[in-house]
Amino acid sequence: MDRELLARRLNRRGEPAYRAEQVWRWAAGGAADYTAMTNLPAPLRGELEREVPFSTLEVEREAKARDGTVKALFRTREGHAVEAVLMRYRDGRRSLCLSSQSGCPLTCSFCATGQMRFGRNLTASDILDQALHFRRLEPVDHAVFMGMGEPMLNFDSVMRPPGCCPTSASRTAARRSRR
Repeated sequence: MDRELLARRLNRRGEPAYRAEQVWRWAAGGAADYTAMTNLPAPLRGELEREVPFSTLEVEREAKARDGTVKALFRTREGHAVEAVLMRYRDGRRSLCLSSQSGCPLTCSFCATGQMRFGRNLTASDILDQALHFRRLEPVDHAVFMGMGEPMLNFDSVMRPPGCCPTSASRTAARRSRR
């Protein structure tokens, strides 16, 4: 979800400032689309559906392993490939392996991603949408950047999504309060 586009559209419509947070809480909570957001006026939900894509990525295909791991291949609007993985562990943890780039400019000979052509750095919204895709399936405990690309070459976009996730912020605050 492009939160900046969302904020611009809501502002242009003259919506109260809290609307963007309402939409975000639904999305971060696993809502599949705008129609699930029942505390938003129906006309607003319809306008958002038309003007603000719920995801910046399109799912091309998913593969599920016997152990429950789910690998998703997404496409950006320009058609660049992006992969992300949901890993399910026996102890109940759920981890995401997210990509920071489509392809990788480093071309390391030992890495499959390095052998494909570099597409582009992913935006913070692209990274966030990988996580939200799997969040719609079930709650997730944490994420790592071990997918496509070199995260340090896209540092600003990699660092933005964690700070905007309400569940991450509340968990961090809870940990700090227990110290």
